[in-house]
Amino acid sequence: MKTTDNGRDRVEDLETLAEQMGYRVGPMAAAKGISVYWFECEFKRQFKRLPRDWVRELKFREVQRRRAQGELERSIARHLGYAHASNFSRAFGHHAR
Repeated sequence: MKTTDNGRDRVEDLETLAEQMGYRVGPMAAAKGISVYWFECEFKRQFKRLPRDWVRELKFREVQRRRAQGELERSIARHLGYAHASNFSRAFGHHAR
C-alpha cells in the first residue's frame, strides 16, 4: 500500500479515499494501485482489522452524523451508494437512531 512519510497510511486519508470511492474496498485498492488482496493484507497488517469491517463502521458513523443533522434517509442512502432505500434500511435501519 502506498503510504505516508512515516510509513503508515493516515486514517484521515483513508476516510477521504473511502468516501471518494463510494465506500467500496475494490475501488480503494485500485486507487492505491494494488490488488484487493494486497490492500486487504496491508490494511490488516497496519490496522489489525479487515478493510470491509472498517468501511462498514465508517459508513455507520456517517449515517449517525447525517441523521443527527436531520438529513433524509434516502439522501443518506444515496450518498453511501445504496441504489435502493430498502437496502440501506436493511443495513442501517436496525441501529438506534
